[in-house]
Amino acid sequence: MKSRWQHRSSWRVSDSQHLRDCLAALASYIGAGGLGDFIFNGLNLYRTDLILGGSIPVILLALITDFLLGKLELALTPKTAHA
Repeated sequence: MKSRWQHRSSWRVSDSQHLRDCLAALASYIGAGGLGDFIFNGLNLYRTDLILGGSIPVILLALITDFLLGKLELALTPKTAHA
């Protein structure tokens, strides 16, 4: 019987990419810059336009990279491993 941690077969590349995208947005909190600057400045100044100006590109980046890496993963996975 599999434990609850073994239900997922492996860590996917897109999972790592999503983590990287989230950390890149949060990196501005420690002064690293990036799109997170818009998000945190908008939160501090109560400006919705800045919040959306930072979060929409982060969302689009996550969706596009998930789509592209999903296609790459499908192309590189041997045909016998497909469910």
